[in-house]
Amino acid sequence: WFGRLALVASLLAPNLAMTMAPISFATEEALPLSAADALRLALNNSAKIKGAMALRQARNHEAQAQFSPFLPELGVTGAAGTRRGPLTEFEARDATLDEPGDIKDRNLYQAEAKLKFNLFRGFADRSAWRAATATAQVADAELDQARLEIGRELLITYFRILTRERELEAEKEIYALRKTQLDNVKNRRGQGQATDLEVLEAQFAYQQQGPNIRRTESDLRIDVQRLLRLVGKEISTAVRLTDSLKDAGSVLDNNPMALADLYELTLRQSPQLSHLAARQTVLEEKRSQITGQYYPTVDLEFIAASESQNRVDFGDEKHTTYTGQVVFNWTLFSGLSRAQQSQALFQEQLAVTSDLQQRREELLVELAQFGDRYRLAAEEISAQQSNLAVARERVKLAEQNFSLGRATNEDVLDAYSDRLEAQKALAQARLSRIEAYIELRYRSGVPWQQNLSATDAGGDSEKASPGSNQGEKP
Repeated sequence: WFGRLALVASLLAPNLAMTMAPISFATEEALPLSAADALRLALNNSAKIKGAMALRQARNHEAQAQFSPFLPELGVTGAAGTRRGPLTEFEARDATLDEPGDIKDRNLYQAEAKLKFNLFRGFADRSAWRAATATAQVADAELDQARLEIGRELLITYFRILTRERELEAEKEIYALRKTQLDNVKNRRGQGQATDLEVLEAQFAYQQQGPNIRRTESDLRIDVQRLLRLVGKEISTAVRLTDSLKDAGSVLDNNPMALADLYELTLRQSPQLSHLAARQTVLEEKRSQITGQYYPTVDLEFIAASESQNRVDFGDEKHTTYTGQVVFNWTLFSGLSRAQQSQALFQEQLAVTSDLQQRREELLVELAQFGDRYRLAAEEISAQQSNLAVARERVKLAEQNFSLGRATNEDVLDAYSDRLEAQKALAQARLSRIEAYIELRYRSGVPWQQNLSATDAGGDSEKASPGSNQGEKP
């Protein structure tokens, strides 16, 4: 900003070298990273998301396992051994020298095949399957919520880094300005044109700027480390962010929905609400499963069995039986445990219903709050753009007056300082608008990938909204 101004170059050149070294991640050798690429890396590398995906797969397998009672069961059993005991009259007849009642050892061969159909289980099996399916839906909602949380943290961190970069750049130049002003005041005091109080004021302003720079550098370094952790890179990795605050519309959706439509979308799609609704279903089906246990069970069985003491006769018609039967089972009393379990689940279901209603109301309030922040930030951007335009005009006037002898060096430096402060305020306003929009997206449950592309032709996020920055120079 100062290189093209020959008027004040001689004043600032000695002090530019005193500014602090740039942050190491912004080097030419650094890895370029767009917001869309960073989001993709974060979603792919997050341990939290991987854990939620594994849990979802486990719940899906459990739901599939609960479908087994609806399928027929086929079982085969077999046995071969020796049995000692008295001979029956029929067995003695087959023997040559034995009499009935003689103690003898006999070989025994047995086999049985059973085909079983569960005709009626009192709806317990159906409720168990539905409860397992709803549990899988709970895991789906937890996975979606994990993705939204990681995306929100990643995007806010990304654009906060861009803002801190602008702030640090401006604060370093303000630091150089304060040093130049301090040197000028000291020179004027040596000439009897400035008082000790003016020197102390200039020195205070200069010394105050140093901690501001160090604080901003520390905050920036923390945000960069957080970003690297989210994208799965080493903390020592050098990165260069390729997007800008002004071009956030190419990363975020540049056509935000009306608040009324956002309400409807949130009630329909929010993972936080889906999670609680699925838990409601789980508890309801578990209660139905307990109720179903009071009903009788009816099974249809087909059995083919063969038993013989001689392997030659094993399996022939004389030693094989075929049975078809309907098995009826009804437990009339099993204590009070089922009733107590049902009551416990009912109370838990009431608690979840209350949580769902409360969370629904909280989400609507939060949407309204962040909607207001989004709108106010857009107005703030418009105001800060006007302030920046005034600050730029003041710099031009200060330069002209200085050339005509109507302004001092301090007047010119003050004008530059005000312009830098206006640029910092504009960056903060843009960040506030971006953060408000990210919070709206997070609460509405819209997946980050749905309208997020680094090559989107949407352009500047402020084109079709209050506080348009069309025509502003970078």
